[in-house]
Amino acid sequence: MKILFATSEAYPLVKTGGLADVAGALPFALADLGLDMRIIMPAYPQALEKIGTRGKSVSLGDPFASGAMELIETTMPGSEMKLLLLDCPSLFDRPGGPYQRADGADWPDNDMRFAALSYAAAALAAPDNPLGWQPDLIHANDWQTGLIPAYLEFHGHRDVKSVFTIHNLQYQGRFSRDILDRAGIPQSAFSPEGLEFYGDACYLKSGIFYADHITTVSRTYAREIQTHQFGWGMEGILQARSERLSGIVNGIDTDVWSPGSDPFIPRN
Repeated sequence: MKILFATSEAYPLVKTGGLADVAGALPFALADLGLDMRIIMPAYPQALEKIGTRGKSVSLGDPFASGAMELIETTMPGSEMKLLLLDCPSLFDRPGGPYQRADGADWPDNDMRFAALSYAAAALAAPDNPLGWQPDLIHANDWQTGLIPAYLEFHGHRDVKSVFTIHNLQYQGRFSRDILDRAGIPQSAFSPEGLEFYGDACYLKSGIFYADHITTVSRTYAREIQTHQFGWGMEGILQARSERLSGIVNGIDTDVWSPGSDPFIPRN
């Protein structure tokens, strides 16, 4: 099986939270099981500084009139894990963090930046995509990749399946509905039976509504987010899709830390 792991950050390239740890470990564990893995993420300056030799670049054109988009083929540092970096300087070549400026304010074009990431990942679902590698499944993570299932739905790629993992329900990616026209998603998606959420286009809800399956970080959290107390307004759609919602406990990467060899554990 071929799986594309879509993420906005991955350790050791870029890290702001736990998503980066998962993205920097889970694809490797799946590859060890014999799956054909690729990771796709933005070509932030700090990521470009840490990769090794670049392979070929393939053009995705300029679908949003925001500048030419290319996928750079390379590998994760110190490994053979294949990495696809979405290079679009007008969207990603800037100082600061992946989501915020140096002053802590969100980048004002985050809607377009992460629509572009979702578009690039979904574009690989086309059999004739320029990379020449088509995934069987795309694994999207958090709101930054929440439009991937919508692109698969509306761009005729339903044969490629999608899994959407919620790492933190509080961060939802809510933007003005005009992003739909700019991102090439039909306005028909802007409804309660779609990605509309209290008058906004919500990338997180897009992932929840359109994905073939939804996972989160534990079975307990999967139950909690279906309640008013912990649902952050999403409890209704999560209840409606509960048959496609699973909780999978995050594991540990024993290459980074193992209780069997930790010298600070008295038994060792």
